[in-house]
Amino acid sequence: MCTSSALFILRIIVLLPIRLIQGGIKTFRLGALSGNILVRVFMREALLLCDKTTFKDVLNPLFDMCLSICLGKKSFEVVSYPFKDLQTEALASQTANISTKFYWYCKPDNFDPETDPLIIFSHGGGFAIKAVPTSLFFFRNLSRLYPRTSIVMHDYTVTDMDHDSVRHPRQLLETVALYLHFSTILHYKNITMIGESAGGHLVLSLLHYLETRHLHLPRKVVAVSPWCNPNVCDPEERRKAPCNGSLDSLSFKGLDKFTALLKPSDPIYNADPLLNLETNFTPDTWNAVLKQTQIMVTYGRQEVLKFQIEKFVSKLAQLPSAPANLTVYEDGNGGHIEPFLNFQRNETVWSMQPNIASILKFLEQGP
Repeated sequence: MCTSSALFILRIIVLLPIRLIQGGIKTFRLGALSGNILVRVFMREALLLCDKTTFKDVLNPLFDMCLSICLGKKSFEVVSYPFKDLQTEALASQTANISTKFYWYCKPDNFDPETDPLIIFSHGGGFAIKAVPTSLFFFRNLSRLYPRTSIVMHDYTVTDMDHDSVRHPRQLLETVALYLHFSTILHYKNITMIGESAGGHLVLSLLHYLETRHLHLPRKVVAVSPWCNPNVCDPEERRKAPCNGSLDSLSFKGLDKFTALLKPSDPIYNADPLLNLETNFTPDTWNAVLKQTQIMVTYGRQEVLKFQIEKFVSKLAQLPSAPANLTVYEDGNGGHIEPFLNFQRNETVWSMQPNIASILKFLEQGP
């Protein structure tokens, strides 16, 4: 066992129980103690005991192994896409043949790419952590409700190495490469992008990228608790965090760790609208996006990202194209990525949960 693994296990054994008790006491005093809240406290405090070495040596190999077991090694593929003209200074140094990996979660027999829906999922984890296997519950239930839907899980490069080659815009370019593989090369017509947290940022950033290059956009996008500004955090946002962040599965300290790993060394990215979607908002581009793509943004009232998400959707809502193609759902008692923390195995019961039902309704609605 490597030193980083041993230290992480020691921290989990010794420190995590203490922090869980402290977090439980805080939530009890707020009158919000429940099993769901304790899951959030566990996630938040466990993350704070991690560092980039833990991500690289412990968590990511573990999650990779779990996904390989659950989905089967034969279910993954690697695709490449040649980026010939990125048309922005911020991305110029990344002009290259970009390769990326994805897993097939399911693909129905006799799938018709002209009409049958394809969902491409981008996971969260602050761009540094691989897909957590618990997200499979969401797609297990979804695939049972919609048996004609194919589901792909993107396994993009994460930022668990301290090197510019794995920082922004690497994850975006891989998302673009995967989308164009299906839309341009394989000619899938009915594509929906779903992303949570960092993945929510990626599926939204994808839209901006495609529109500015006059490429065909996906039919729908669902962004669950999107991290809209990964490179910046307004001090006011920290002050106004609901209950000082004690009810969420994410903390600003955790976000700071992820930002340090994602942030490129070149300051030109500070103004990049593909990185900080809200602070570098471009109205004309987003208005054009909303003319072509239906967008749903969902978030929890108790999450620390609430204010930057609300500022982003407020800017979207003011655009002329928004009334027809923008859907926003606020989960009154929800925290970060709440729909992906629902482990109900009965898909009928699962589908009746308000935050899940809102997503299903959006997926079912026509153009």
